Amino acid sequence: MRWVSLLVLLVAASASGQPPPQESARVLGAKEHEIALFQPSRFGLGHDLQLESRLVLFGLMPNVALRWRALQRGEWHGALRAQLTYPGLLVRAVSREGAGGLLPPDTEPIETVMIDLRYLQSYVTEHVDATLGVGVEVAPRGRDAGNQAILDFPWLYPRFGALHRSAVLRVEASIVGRLPHGFGLGADLTTFALLGEGGGWSVELGGVLRHQPTEHFILELGFRVARSRLPVGDRWHWLPTLDLRFPFDRG
Repeated sequence: MRWVSLLVLLVAASASGQPPPQESARVLGAKEHEIALFQPSRFGLGHDLQLESRLVLFGLMPNVALRWRALQRGEWHGALRAQLTYPGLLVRAVSREGAGGLLPPDTEPIETVMIDLRYLQSYVTEHVDATLGVGVEVAPRGRDAGNQAILDFPWLYPRFGALHRSAVLRVEASIVGRLPHGFGLGADLTTFALLGEGGGWSVELGGVLRHQPTEHFILELGFRVARSRLPVGDRWHWLPTLDLRFPFDRG
């Protein structure tokens, strides 16, 4: 089951091109869709609504998000994003017989749903899409949390921190620049603050080079660097990232 560990790392670290960047408050139009390998696949519903899901992980970690562009004034766009994730199946998969070395085999996952709420504000011009986002993630659960699931990796720990902390605050900033011949450059900075006993924080810096050679294909290559101070220790980590995206219009 080590492939599960690798898959989760790539998905968590992957961080946009003619379609709106993944980080943007902008949404796809009605009947516009995009299938992505690691990032969320996106489906335009019309009325400034967009449905999202990481399809590659859906069988292990059912997840769905809805993004609503609530504001558009000239170059300014504002959006609310709400996501629900059920982590129980994934935690069972990576803890089975200690698979991947992520969790001990006797881990009993907490039966809960992670709720991620964010507000995104974007400034968009012909060549640049800059976004600032702030959000909170919680995982409601009873008093008896049982054998808590702790994913001891800097990429995963803050993203699953709501399972063993009161909440996780998230602040992110990103900028995407469009270049000639279908090329683009992007950079983002994301901070996580774990609230509750033990606390902790993590800061991630990412960069990506993207190329859209055709209307229906986007290639992204990048990196992420993380500095974390968590209950599991102080750490530096880096990871190369890759994603393939396939925009299409249902017509």
